[in-house]
Amino acid sequence: MPITEQMKELLVAGQLKEVEPLLRSYAEQHEDDREVRTTWARVLLGLRQLDEAQGLVEALISEAPNDPDSLGLRALEHEMHGRLEEAKADYEASLALDSEQSNVLYNLGRLLVTSVDFDDAVAQKAEEYLKKALKLTPDHFQASFQLAALYTRLNRPEEAVEACAETIERNPMHIPSYLFLGEIFTLLGQTGDVIELYKAGLRVNPLAHAFRDELIRLYRVEERFEAAFEVAMEQADMRGACEDFMQMGELSLILGQTQSAEVSYVKAEDVSPKDWRPSYNLGELYRGLGLTEQAHEAYTRSLSLAETAEASNGLGLLSQEKEDGMEEAISRFQAALAIVPDSPVYLNNLALALDKAGRKEDIADTLQRVGPLFPPDDPTLANVKAML
Repeated sequence: MPITEQMKELLVAGQLKEVEPLLRSYAEQHEDDREVRTTWARVLLGLRQLDEAQGLVEALISEAPNDPDSLGLRALEHEMHGRLEEAKADYEASLALDSEQSNVLYNLGRLLVTSVDFDDAVAQKAEEYLKKALKLTPDHFQASFQLAALYTRLNRPEEAVEACAETIERNPMHIPSYLFLGEIFTLLGQTGDVIELYKAGLRVNPLAHAFRDELIRLYRVEERFEAAFEVAMEQADMRGACEDFMQMGELSLILGQTQSAEVSYVKAEDVSPKDWRPSYNLGELYRGLGLTEQAHEAYTRSLSLAETAEASNGLGLLSQEKEDGMEEAISRFQAALAIVPDSPVYLNNLALALDKAGRKEDIADTLQRVGPLFPPDDPTLANVKAML
């Protein structure tokens, strides 16, 4: 009995976890069906169930040592275990028996593209195998993607761009191709093309969050902060991760939109209630706005989640503004410096507070303890020494 239509549908859809039990059940009842057992072995390798796959592949080879499919499977198994020379030998042996196997051609070409012993001869072989795989299977987008990698390694960017574009044409949902092509455009200094590429990718696949991350990064580099904020809002709506709302908060502050920043950080708190960063950022925002009570509450929430130097320093800055808060400020600055003892900011804040409190000996003790962690010509170190 051949592979059933249900199995074929699951395999085409890439639902390996779902098809594996069906293949296992059938193979156990029909041990003489090599097609199903071969497919089952390939699925096991895809699921990285390597120990079980190894036994099945060895049995297939034992039964038919010159079967090209089985040799191709063993080559893949060797490769997944890092036995690259053995993999290369089995791929070549498989092709010697049947040179029209597009997946084996692809696997061998891919292996050569990343080969440590890469030279012109290896590159020529890799290109030959990958092009033949494409000729046999024109929609083999992975083969054209590997050609792009090959041409990049050979410093042939124009051909790499063409191969990457062909990959996207064959499979518009192939996210790595867009990112790879984006890197090539970046190397060529074509930032505008990178932006248009990721926009096009999002029109095809709105769930490709990596494209928005890259667009935000590019817009920030170009200081197009309003454009970055628009994409960040869309990312927060589509993905809704803590980092997305944090990004919105940062961009809001750059644009001078403090209310929007507050809303963003509050949403980040809601999304990740165990993450200390949103509360800390709220503390910084409120302190900058002169909202002392709200800032104190936010810093305290942050510290309840993680003992960080940042929140301790924030509370110290708040405390030193109070008439009777200098000792508490010193304690907070000491806690911050204990966590990050080589921080110029925390050393400077502590030294200033100690100087204001007239505690010169404590400044000297602090310098003796953390001074060796700083470069001898560090300006902060010189400023603190001047307080003695």
